[in-house]
Amino acid sequence: MSVVCGGRDRASIWVSLAELFLDEGRLSDVQPCIEQAVQLFPNSAHALYLKGRLMAAKGATMSAANGASRVRAEARGAFLSALSLAPEYINALVHLASLSKEDGQMEMAEHCLKELVRVDPLDGRWWNDLGELLLARGRETEAISCLASAAQLGKMQPLLPFTAIPLVFPSCHIVANVNNEFEAIVQI
Repeated sequence: MSVVCGGRDRASIWVSLAELFLDEGRLSDVQPCIEQAVQLFPNSAHALYLKGRLMAAKGATMSAANGASRVRAEARGAFLSALSLAPEYINALVHLASLSKEDGQMEMAEHCLKELVRVDPLDGRWWNDLGELLLARGRETEAISCLASAAQLGKMQPLLPFTAIPLVFPSCHIVANVNNEFEAIVQI
C-alpha cells in the first residue's frame, strides 16, 4: 500500500531542496523553493529560517551602497519570525547571534547566546561563544565562568555528534506528477 504525503511533507521536500541550493551557493534557486514551502505550509519556522539564511548570504555579497544593511535587516526579521514560531529553534538562534555580532548589535548577540545556553546547556560551543562575547565586552568575571563551563563540557563531548548517526526511515520515493510538482510516495 502507498500513501501520498500531504502539504507539510511536500513543504519539507521544498525546504530540503532550498537547503541543498544554499549549501551549494546557488542563491537564485533558493527563493522559489522557499516560496513553494511557505505556500504549502505557511507556519514553517524552518522555511523562515532558510529565508533568513538566504538574505544573510545575499547581504554578505552586497556593498553598503547596494542596500546590504536593508537585506541584512530582512534576514534578521526572518530569523526573528522563525523564533516567534519556534522559540527554541537552535539554528535560527545561532544565525541571529552571528548576524547580530557582525552588525555590532552585541546586546542581541548576547541575548541569543544566553538563550542557546538555556536551550542546549550541554553544548560547549554556546558557552564558548558567550564567553568570548562577554570577554570582548569587558565582562571578564562572567566570561571566565562561561569559558570554564565550555572547557569542562569539551571534555565530555563525543568524538562524533549524535546527529551524525544516520536515521533509518521506510523507503520514500520522490516523483514529479504531471504538473511538475514533487510528491513523496511512502511505501508501507
